[in-house]
Amino acid sequence: MVEHWLLAFLAADTLLFLAVATTTLCWMLYAWWTPTATQRTGFPGDSPDGAPDQGRPRLTFSLIVPARHEHQVLAQTLATLAQLDHPCFEVIAVVGHDDPITRQVALATARRHPDLVRVVVDQHRAKTKPKALNSALPVCRGEVVGVFDAEDEVAPGLLRQVDLLFQRSGAGVVQGGVQLMNYRSSWWALRNVLEYYFWFRSRLHFQASQGVVTLGGNTVFVRRDLLVAVGGWDPECLAETVISGSGSAHAACGWRSPTTRGWRPGRRLPSAWRRCCGSGPAGTKGSCRCCAKATGGACRLAGSAAWRCTPWACPSCRRPPGR
Repeated sequence: MVEHWLLAFLAADTLLFLAVATTTLCWMLYAWWTPTATQRTGFPGDSPDGAPDQGRPRLTFSLIVPARHEHQVLAQTLATLAQLDHPCFEVIAVVGHDDPITRQVALATARRHPDLVRVVVDQHRAKTKPKALNSALPVCRGEVVGVFDAEDEVAPGLLRQVDLLFQRSGAGVVQGGVQLMNYRSSWWALRNVLEYYFWFRSRLHFQASQGVVTLGGNTVFVRRDLLVAVGGWDPECLAETVISGSGSAHAACGWRSPTTRGWRPGRRLPSAWRRCCGSGPAGTKGSCRCCAKATGGACRLAGSAAWRCTPWACPSCRRPPGR
């Protein structure tokens, strides 16, 4: 009798894992199911010959860069953002009041780019990324607020493509993608590189087709009036995978998911495995907590507004500390 129960359990367990593996594979390959799907998940500004359609920029952007003890990479990131190809944007670096070294680096870059870069000091006693973002939101002057991390490497033409996407889609949110770059650095890095690639290139688009998109904490662009309407970022969120507006923004939106190869920003996986193990659970807990908190408010917002949200794998790269 025990053997029969054991065999039944193993059979059920095998079928369960087979179902999970099959659905995961289907979602990973969603963008390549048909030629139509591949075209639909492409960036709408792409011309038939593969060259991006630059279009005419019409929006203004405020790019927020929270930095916490990241003086080694912040200067290069701010300088790169200051060189973006767009006629109307500003860069706002957010540093903690208890982080004088990073603050000095940010101020030095602001002096080199006085018309583009500004520095905001986060005075909160307990420092979190959402609180840093909320510190900068009141001083943002652009129609669209974008979020980058201090170690990002951003393609020069990114803002023009995002501008065009906002114009053509009518979206309230553009969710950017991130591509890991250092696939040769460790034995687990290659797996993470592939996971990032299939998530932003395919699975995120499948979720968008079902009306479920998880906003991240990096390379996200949100219309400022939408952010103000939902009260900015949830200050109690646990990790950098922040859902803007406590989840209300994307719960109230319709969805569309274009992706362009070469426009995804890249980042580098942390070299220490302990940092990887810590960041995953923290992000999951933060997202679940924000989703649970936001359900009621999201339903109320959905009844009063008709925003659209477009997840798009756009470019943002990560450098390791010290480079």
